[in-house]
Amino acid sequence: MVIFQSIGRGRGMRFYSVLCAIVAATVSCASVAAPKSEELKLENFKANVEKLAGPDFKGRGTGQPGNTAAVAWVEGELDKVGLPHERYALNTPRGRTENLIAWIKHPFATESVVIGAHIDHLGTSGTRTYWGADDNASGSAMLLEIAKLASQFALSTQRNVYFQWYSGEELGLYGSEAWVRNPTIPISEVKYMINMDMVGYLRNNRVEALGCMMAPTICETLKERVRASVPSLTLSATKAAGGGSDHVPFARKGIPVTFFYTGTHQCYHQTCDTPEKINYDGMVKVATASWELLYMLMSGVPITSNVSEVANDPSLDCDKGESSCVKKPCGKSFEHPHAGHKH
Repeated sequence: MVIFQSIGRGRGMRFYSVLCAIVAATVSCASVAAPKSEELKLENFKANVEKLAGPDFKGRGTGQPGNTAAVAWVEGELDKVGLPHERYALNTPRGRTENLIAWIKHPFATESVVIGAHIDHLGTSGTRTYWGADDNASGSAMLLEIAKLASQFALSTQRNVYFQWYSGEELGLYGSEAWVRNPTIPISEVKYMINMDMVGYLRNNRVEALGCMMAPTICETLKERVRASVPSLTLSATKAAGGGSDHVPFARKGIPVTFFYTGTHQCYHQTCDTPEKINYDGMVKVATASWELLYMLMSGVPITSNVSEVANDPSLDCDKGESSCVKKPCGKSFEHPHAGHKH
């Protein structure tokens, strides 16, 4: 909306809150789009994915030098916009590794939102490199651009926001599990988690928003916003969050989640998961939907969900993106010798 383009750093969200208060009796605030979404640019996503899934990081295998180097590169990008950050060390079956956490904080906020994506992939095996462009350079690249955009509203957010790049997801959600078990803030302060994993293969303009309907008021508002800001995008929202990705440890604590996911494909966990196959125009659309959700949460809208229902969602035992399943035993799968089902 043009009305936001002349508003300076940090003032857009205060204006949004006042506007909502004024029009609440007659107009849904869902019609007020998140500002500056035009800054989510295709060329930035393309450059980020090509970097993360390129030769410098050799597939970002957990515990391998490429994983550490990718984390360091993201740190440098965060420094450019002045976002504070820290590493979070953890152990995995393939050695010591690190998550990366950045944040924006409100001095009096008692609630927080986590938005995350795993940065690790399968790395190398013999002469083969598993580039992981979709899984999950796409989500890590998207998270970086959203963090840069959100940093412009650091002075006015009504909730703290933690941007988390996880390592060890491919071995069994080690990065997110470690943080949820030993968080850097009280876990009771975390009121919502957004996860972006495999968001680079948008097809038929349809993206999954798994788990979204566990907080139905938030989700219905998000649908309205997406219809207004990205009319060509269909948001397929479900109550079931599915398993196999980093939202699972949060959901098991009763924290409502939305898992953005564009679906599996023949290059999943294969060496052909390379940057030229990514739908970058689709990434802009999915990122806009993610930004709409994050901005809404930053603005302080109430979050209502059934804690027990979230925590006991049976789909959390499924594989990535599955909304229902018969629980499978964990075991080796796919082409790579270290990959497995992630419950």
